[in-house]
Amino acid sequence: MYRHGGHSRTYHNKSSHHGGHAMGKVRFVHNVAGGPKVNISVDGNEVLSDIPYKAVSPYLKVPVGDRNIKVIATVSGAVLQNLIVGVNNGKYTAIVHGSLNESQNHPINTVILTDDSTCPQGNNSHVRFVHADGDAPAVDVLVDGQVAFRNVQYGETGNPEYAPVPAGLHRLSVNLAGTNTEVLGLDDVPLEAGQIYSIFATGIPGSDKYPLGALLETDSSSMCMMHHHWKY
Repeated sequence: MYRHGGHSRTYHNKSSHHGGHAMGKVRFVHNVAGGPKVNISVDGNEVLSDIPYKAVSPYLKVPVGDRNIKVIATVSGAVLQNLIVGVNNGKYTAIVHGSLNESQNHPINTVILTDDSTCPQGNNSHVRFVHADGDAPAVDVLVDGQVAFRNVQYGETGNPEYAPVPAGLHRLSVNLAGTNTEVLGLDDVPLEAGQIYSIFATGIPGSDKYPLGALLETDSSSMCMMHHHWKY
């Protein structure tokens, strides 16, 4: 199953405005299957709290420069990630992923992606696929049976990072790389003309509690939509 962006959030946004300072924008994705709710702090200031697994925050304004970002377990207070992140006046997505079980092949980690706000042309959307399934092998991603992203490794995006896809309802297939073996199939995925999307793979292969799935989230600003009409 997949979840489309725009659903109600259960966490708390505590970000504040920094008048007069150059700002970037950062959103956070909690993709640690089985992980606890977490809080996010920037330079020691808590900006988000009670973030559950598979939650995606809105973009938060963050001052430009080298920022200390911490991911902290809400209940225990354990610091799960302690990062120095260089922020410019662009948009970023920080994906916390992996496993808290040190015996797993993919311990908890954070991938910082720069989001491309270049508006799609014509009747196209732009789609990015982020492989963040813990312990999953490399995959191919197909749209309506055609390969859009080939041999995407764990913790990486497809190449090209964003692919143009016509607006409409599409079938998305995730196959083991180089094979016809489908590990995840999503029907009727809605893509809008002029919109930019990220698809985050979620879950753990073979897990009943945390099955493989995907989050479909929008990246684009309202500027990309000014010349298009919503169709769904």
